[in-house]
Amino acid sequence: MSEQASATMKDLRARRGTTQADLAARLGMNQGALSRLESRGNLSLNMLRSYVGALGGELRLTAVFPGESITLSGFTDTETRDDLLALVYKQCVLHPMPEDRKADRFLVRRVDDALLELEKISNMQLVEIPIRRVLEILPAPSHGVATIVLRGRLEWSAHRKLWDLALD
Repeated sequence: MSEQASATMKDLRARRGTTQADLAARLGMNQGALSRLESRGNLSLNMLRSYVGALGGELRLTAVFPGESITLSGFTDTETRDDLLALVYKQCVLHPMPEDRKADRFLVRRVDDALLELEKISNMQLVEIPIRRVLEILPAPSHGVATIVLRGRLEWSAHRKLWDLALD
């Protein structure tokens, strides 16, 4: 495994052979937002973890002292991903949704390190949501399906014929 002393986010993306447009799509944002993100000096761990994960990597934190390096634990957020993996091939509802779409059901098709892929049951439309935008998963009541609570809301884009995640 090769190691580089220092790299910017842009350098990291370039080394992985990924364009801004491709990575932005994986993260559920537009290219301009990704460009601004790559130039920021202050990011949340969740955002950086999502960025590295969308490139196919894993973020690890190490505290470096003279003569000693210690890998920090307790910073991974696998609980949400594990809860989503338990829903693969099961139906769910999303919250918040537009008032006229609250009853729409989705099938959880795929969960990877960065994305949740859903299929709308009524018309087989696909929706991709960055896992970092999942706030929580509410378990299915005895007579229903699980609810995936989002940071943001889904909006239908008629001209693109797909659902988009709108950030609040």
